[in-house]
Amino acid sequence: MSSLSLARSIGSVGSILVLFAFVLADGAALFVAGLILILIAVNHLSSVSKDTQLNGNTQAAVALYAIGTAIGFLLVYRGFPSFTGSGFTGPLLSADPLGVFFARFAGTRIVGLLATWFFFVAGSFFLKRTYDSIKLTLNVGLFQTAGMVLLIGAVMLIVFGAGLIILFLGATLQTAAFLSLEESHIQ
Repeated sequence: MSSLSLARSIGSVGSILVLFAFVLADGAALFVAGLILILIAVNHLSSVSKDTQLNGNTQAAVALYAIGTAIGFLLVYRGFPSFTGSGFTGPLLSADPLGVFFARFAGTRIVGLLATWFFFVAGSFFLKRTYDSIKLTLNVGLFQTAGMVLLIGAVMLIVFGAGLIILFLGATLQTAAFLSLEESHIQ
């Protein structure tokens, strides 16, 4: 099996795992696993195209995405207080319930959301650089389009619905880009 067809297989599976991360409730682990498979696929593409910059940009993107995912999972998703126990009753029993709620819960969420957004934008920038290089070396235009859509989606993440929809579209284009790799693309 050639390195390009191996990159096609591994990258497609990694991209599909990233797509599943959008639709499953606890998709953070699938997202990181998909990113690692994409990193391996780009490593194979780097050996085919003799472009050593691909690995560095992809490693930076995967690291930034993983940090953003961990922050988002720990501070935003898992950090919400429960409706039972002292999660919401603690602030309600105080003299200033709204102030205690914001001090205890909302501030952490806002910082977590902003940190997650920052790491996703930075990771998408490096992934776009990787996909632009792949487009130049292998002449597969879908990579450049997927990189641009993923970057726009990451920037738009601050507007939750729009950013998630655009990121899902970018992950779909990324899957199509990996599936469109063929031996004839080697120049």
